[in-house]
Amino acid sequence: MLKHLFWVGLGGIVGTFLRACCSFLFVTPWGTLFVNLAGCFFLALLFSWNQTKKVIPTVYHDALGAGVMGSLTTFSTFITEIFLLPFMIEKILYLMASVIGGITFAYIGYWLGRGGFRKEVINR
Repeated sequence: MLKHLFWVGLGGIVGTFLRACCSFLFVTPWGTLFVNLAGCFFLALLFSWNQTKKVIPTVYHDALGAGVMGSLTTFSTFITEIFLLPFMIEKILYLMASVIGGITFAYIGYWLGRGGFRKEVINR
């Protein structure tokens, strides 16, 4: 159990570092949108790829999922930034872009993790 917690914690450090880098590279709230969409994509990719291939041990799967992706993406920052946007139309557009983009990127990541284009070409 301690080994498991160590790897999840280490993943959290990596995710926090990546989140801080994105905060410096992008103007708020777009940095949050970027990391949340990237997190949706990579978490779904990781989940579906490991579900299909079963090649990542649980401890490393959790380190990448709960650790890296959990600390990279932040729902509280997302909500705060919606609150801070000055105009209602900006709030609505940012919310829609985040939700629709998140679902879309998660679907693409899941699809790629299950074989993506390669699977369709092989089945034809």
